[in-house]
Amino acid sequence: MEQEPFALVNVEDHDGIDKLGETEEDSKSRELRIRKRVKEPTEPSDIGQENSTERDDRYHCLVQRLENIESVIRTLTRKKRSTREETRIQREIVLGAWCKAPSPIERGPNDTSYEGDIRADIRTIISKEKTDPETADRWKAVFLDRYGLHWGVDCGSHNELSAVAMEMIRLFNIRARVIYGWNNNRTQILDICDDWVSRWRCGQVPYIPSKDYRQLCRLYYT
Repeated sequence: MEQEPFALVNVEDHDGIDKLGETEEDSKSRELRIRKRVKEPTEPSDIGQENSTERDDRYHCLVQRLENIESVIRTLTRKKRSTREETRIQREIVLGAWCKAPSPIERGPNDTSYEGDIRADIRTIISKEKTDPETADRWKAVFLDRYGLHWGVDCGSHNELSAVAMEMIRLFNIRARVIYGWNNNRTQILDICDDWVSRWRCGQVPYIPSKDYRQLCRLYYT
């Protein structure tokens, strides 16, 4: 049985070229076109451009936020310096008054003019040492009298008791306030303060227990 010959199919590649009918010259020409297309630089896509723009926007936003934070920090630093200067002036007045004979103005719990502030007093004495050593020495003596701490041993030399628990700091300040005149609880308050100041100086306790601190506060604010 005689079979019909296969029908020729016109095969074209993706470039639209008839591969079966192309000559060697056509083949070389097609190859050159393909190579040229491969070598041509591709344009960046719109998506890539958008991502780059978004990154720039985020960068500028972060820079603006950083500048705002730095501005706030500078403002707070200036305020802190101003507040510390005002506090130093106030503590100079208090330390100067403490060097004199006890004043009747101290004899009452309602007056806050002579409240203790041990950390501020340390900073004030250190500052005064640079400009007026004699006055600083007088303040160191009254500092021992009021707080029960020896300058240069228990504190001083740029040590502002920063690592001391707030309850102990408050105890030092209460002692300075009540040592000359208070109400009927004065003796009990001083007994508690002196006991814990002595223990603290010997390194026996890093802080005053809550029970004793609450008792001290009840006596002080009654």
